[in-house]
Amino acid sequence: MEEEKAFPWFENSGIPNEKYHMVFSLYDACDGLWGMQYFEVWESQIYPFIVRQHVRDDLEVRYELFDKMRRDMAWACVEKILDMPGFFTMLAEIYKEGYFPCSWKGAHPSGQAVVL
Repeated sequence: MEEEKAFPWFENSGIPNEKYHMVFSLYDACDGLWGMQYFEVWESQIYPFIVRQHVRDDLEVRYELFDKMRRDMAWACVEKILDMPGFFTMLAEIYKEGYFPCSWKGAHPSGQAVVL
């Protein structure tokens, strides 16, 4: 958690980067095509853990901006603790670069992150 305190949160948002597919408005990042793609990709990464750990079905998750960030970072911590770097470790690197990963372009795991 101490490492995340040094992340340049949102510092590079809006600055084009060929490594990612860029969007330039919060509406585009969270609604419409990118919002639907977000749920498909992110939930597919979380669901196997929930099933494996028998987490209750009534677990309520609110999809607000900061909740998304906290969730991504919490799952990155789980991957780190289990020494199983994966999807959320990759998202932590995007946050570390100062971008907000808001969706995925193309089929996962190929394709590229969509960032704000």
